[in-house]
Amino acid sequence: MGGTTLRKEQWHETDNCVEYIVQDNFDLTKDMDDGFGNVKAMEGFLTVEEFLARYNSDYQSQRAGAYPPVEDYLDAVVKNDTVAIEKYIADCLAVKAEFPKGE
Repeated sequence: MGGTTLRKEQWHETDNCVEYIVQDNFDLTKDMDDGFGNVKAMEGFLTVEEFLARYNSDYQSQRAGAYPPVEDYLDAVVKNDTVAIEKYIADCLAVKAEFPKGE
C-alpha cells in the first residue's frame, strides 16, 4: 500500500463540510471528451457521486480512515503499555475485518 496514509472524513465545523483524504495513488481521473473526439483522463472533474462510489469501493481508502492513529501505538510502545499495544492491534484487526480486501 503506497502513498501517504491520513485520516479520512474529518469534519470541519466552521464550514460544515467533510474532508476525504485518500492515498496518493487514489484515482481521481475521469475520462472526458476533449471536444475533438479524443478521450482524455482529466483530474478534478469527478462529481460527488462518482467520487463517493469510487471511494466506497476502495478498501484501502476506507481502511486508512478507520485505523487508529499510529501515535497511539508508538506511545504505548514507549510506555511499555502492553494493554494499550494489544488494544491497538485488536483495533487494527477489527478494521481489516470491517473492510476486507476485494478478491
